[in-house]
Amino acid sequence: MDASELKARALKAREWDHAEGEMVITLRTPTLHEIRQVSHQHALRDFGDAAERAMLQYHLVARQAVVWQGVRLRDLVPGAADGATPVPCSAEHMALLQDAQPELAAVLGEKLLSRVQLRNAAIEEDAKNLQSTSPGAGPAACASSVSSVG
Repeated sequence: MDASELKARALKAREWDHAEGEMVITLRTPTLHEIRQVSHQHALRDFGDAAERAMLQYHLVARQAVVWQGVRLRDLVPGAADGATPVPCSAEHMALLQDAQPELAAVLGEKLLSRVQLRNAAIEEDAKNLQSTSPGAGPAACASSVSSVG
């Protein structure tokens, strides 16, 4: 398997769907690095603060939208005369959808952060299992093998 195939597989593994009425939105669970990027970009520091947590969720949901089906102009612009027009998925359109439907935005944000916690717990569990079954094969061993290459 080459690097591009591996990357595509890893990205796909983090995807999940949320159905809301006629809409089906596919989001990708962000990595810790992606969360840090968003936090830095928007100067978010205190995730215990409800407002900062909501802002983090808002920006992550906009950024992590992969694709959607059934989203119409009326979902972004209530009362639009051409409301049945399909709207393509993009970060900008996801931001508009969140603005037009704050309840949906809150649900997606909470689900996204919940998925982050589940992913992080699975990563930690895998690391523990690796260390218990293969002494010397944990992150420290990987770091030492990388430093010995250079």
